[in-house]
Amino acid sequence: MQVDIYINEEKMDTDVSTTIAETKQINDFFEIKDRQTSYTNSFNLPKSERNIEILSGMGLIGNTSLAPYRVHKVSIYRNGIQTVHDGIGIFKDSAEGFKVHVYNENIDLFDVIGNKSISDLKRIQQLSHTLNTTNWINSFGRNDYIYAIADYGKTDGETIEVDYQVPSLFVKYIWESIFLESGFHFRYVGRAGQSDYNPFNKKEWSELAITIDEGLAKNENTAPRVKKLEIGIDKVSQYTGETINFLGQTIVVQELIDEITEYVRFTTKEDPDNMHLYSTSVQYNRSRIRIQEEGYYIFNLRGQFSNLNTENVSLFIEKDGHDLFTIKDDFPDQGSNVNFEQKLFLQKGDELFVKVISLPVDNESFYSYNLTLTMYLDNTVATVNFSSFLTKLKQKDFIKDILNFYGLMFRRKGKTYELISYEELLDPTAVYLNQYKIKTSDVLEDWSSKFHKVVGTSYQVGNYAQNNLFKYRYDNSENTFADSQIKIDDHTLENEKTLIERVYRAPERSSLFVAFTNLFKCSFYQKEFDEDGKLKTVKPQKVEPYFFRVKRVAASITYKLSDSSGSNFYANSSVPFMDFEELDFNSTVATKYTAFSNMVNYGKKHKALLYLNVIDIHRMDFFKLKYIKQLGGIFYVNKIPNFTGEDKTTVEIIRVRSYEKLGQFSDDFNDDFNN
Repeated sequence: MQVDIYINEEKMDTDVSTTIAETKQINDFFEIKDRQTSYTNSFNLPKSERNIEILSGMGLIGNTSLAPYRVHKVSIYRNGIQTVHDGIGIFKDSAEGFKVHVYNENIDLFDVIGNKSISDLKRIQQLSHTLNTTNWINSFGRNDYIYAIADYGKTDGETIEVDYQVPSLFVKYIWESIFLESGFHFRYVGRAGQSDYNPFNKKEWSELAITIDEGLAKNENTAPRVKKLEIGIDKVSQYTGETINFLGQTIVVQELIDEITEYVRFTTKEDPDNMHLYSTSVQYNRSRIRIQEEGYYIFNLRGQFSNLNTENVSLFIEKDGHDLFTIKDDFPDQGSNVNFEQKLFLQKGDELFVKVISLPVDNESFYSYNLTLTMYLDNTVATVNFSSFLTKLKQKDFIKDILNFYGLMFRRKGKTYELISYEELLDPTAVYLNQYKIKTSDVLEDWSSKFHKVVGTSYQVGNYAQNNLFKYRYDNSENTFADSQIKIDDHTLENEKTLIERVYRAPERSSLFVAFTNLFKCSFYQKEFDEDGKLKTVKPQKVEPYFFRVKRVAASITYKLSDSSGSNFYANSSVPFMDFEELDFNSTVATKYTAFSNMVNYGKKHKALLYLNVIDIHRMDFFKLKYIKQLGGIFYVNKIPNFTGEDKTTVEIIRVRSYEKLGQFSDDFNDDFNN
């Protein structure tokens, strides 16, 4: 069989030893919490003159090629038919040739978003605002962020204290922002274009929201801003690998290949509160800005930065081991102005660092900077800076959590991710509003003619337990009120296993009511009382974000700024309250995991030898079930491991329902499904 391989759209040389086995999958139901991608086995390409040239000299003694440190676009054709589209290839040098491993299908989105947090989204950062009564009320009609009424820890009665409420972000807005900013699209692809099981067009989707992960600090005064720190630095940084001169030739003996992190060491210009700390040791010679007084700070960084010779160089502000702000994620060659200012709340003891991360090129990382950092304490207004929150919630974890919550499977086609629910895919008898539009060919394909024989059978479909737990997080770790489970009637399995755990907390019912509505409680603020039982202070707390839905109620509410007198305000409108209706896992498992539960309870997993050719692989549709008459059942293709284009291929298939479950199923394939 003729196999052609293209790297970055250039055809590579192959030889008789180049054998490629492809594994095709989109979700392995052994672990539904993980998302899989198709891949190839490791295969070798010869060190031909053409291949060395395409890989910029890789394989030659003393080469400086970056090919082993980059991912490459890969396409594979078998007899002229493309079986790998836009794969991601990784190269390693070996004595036998260039060793290549290719990933395909579902990798691109997660590769692009990498380790980015929700706070890195520009559309989220642009929502920063001043917290006052006007913006608070106006949020009730927004579709990006909202102040949903709840007991966040300080609420005492009917009057709502605006500065002790907490903003939340709509899930729909975050989801769309991730896809938009990463350059991808998404769509639900139901059978025959039907949308009965599409969660994205349901009312609930536009109501879901998550809170931030820290309470907002209350302003105690309206003093003018005070300069608290000014530090500066003028420095040239040059990192080079180790070289030696041998017979007039420069030979690299220690090459710089990895990212280099430099923490900036400033010189103090003005520091009345001793905020600027540093070590004189060579290893820890960095500036540490330690906050001595909690409050709202204006953080100003200005100057120039010159990228003299790097592959990439970026500038960041770090807090609590995470990137708080990205000043610039890729400085262009030569000089650039730095002009950055943000306002954020900082607590006493918080520490900030300024750092430069560079990627060497030609065995060197070379840049310079002249920077002045100034900080002012400014408690005149409260500013909600979304860049300061949800820094620990990764975009990839957000995506995976929504996929698991809704029981969705996805596949990539170019720049579009297509999704389908377990309830639709795994139930051949799924019910639709327009049932007459569903044809047999929309549900399954007849693979009876491709069947050869079964080579192995397992009655345990996946790595599950007798009790498979679906869990939330809670204020009290002993709580389980929003949890559920899928039971598997197999006494040979271990007793219990956590199948899915959400990254959010479930809010609890409060004892408080506002406008005759029972509030939900979230622990964003902690009250402290004096010896007489009087409220002394209220401190904001760091928590995990809460997941909820917005319930709009026509109500009249009273609100004000805390500690104010004679300044109550009234509103009679559609008021958003925090709600948790049908978001517990008892509801989720019952409505989104019934077909999945039937499959893992009553199904079988076969390893079957099938006659599959390159056209079958090219046209493979994981969103359709397969009917195999010889086995008397309908199956989901879990995985096609090690496809080489030979006569027969071993395929992992899972029986989704038995004939007893199907009832009136007809296998005549006349497009009159179950009629």
